[in-house]
Amino acid sequence: MTMSPGRAASIGRLLGWSAVALSFGFIGLQLWQHAPWHLAAERLQPLAVGVTIGALVYGIAGLLLSSAWCQLISPGHSTAPTRSHHAVYGRTQIAKYLPGNLFHLVGRQVMGRQLGHGQARLALASLLEAVLLVLIAGTLALPIVWRWLDGALLWIIGCAGLGLALLVPA
Repeated sequence: MTMSPGRAASIGRLLGWSAVALSFGFIGLQLWQHAPWHLAAERLQPLAVGVTIGALVYGIAGLLLSSAWCQLISPGHSTAPTRSHHAVYGRTQIAKYLPGNLFHLVGRQVMGRQLGHGQARLALASLLEAVLLVLIAGTLALPIVWRWLDGALLWIIGCAGLGLALLVPA
């Protein structure tokens, strides 16, 4: 049995809104269980300023990440406007908060396909995103674990990191 494009789009929207509702429900449940407002009651004003600044920084970081994702899937030759790519990245980010932390990648696969990108290119972009995430996390963690690392291990890590840094752009 075949499904009409309109019905498929309706089911896709329903699944998308369900993911949003589940994400907000999960976040709400975590807030309810941990009740952080009891700890913050006496310092509400500085906390509100910190949360606002953090939200702005997160938004700017999201814009930079969506720009990078756009470059990963279509370096310089996309038929869809850049704004559409930013919208896909932003819409799928909420699914990151579902347990499993992989539904945002699935959402990008589905919505990127709707923008006209091939599944192989989208999968490669997701793989590169994951590899770069691990590399950046490892680089940021290196100063913390530096004193516990052996000299030979540092040499191996350095060579491996240099090799990966040269392979990723290629």
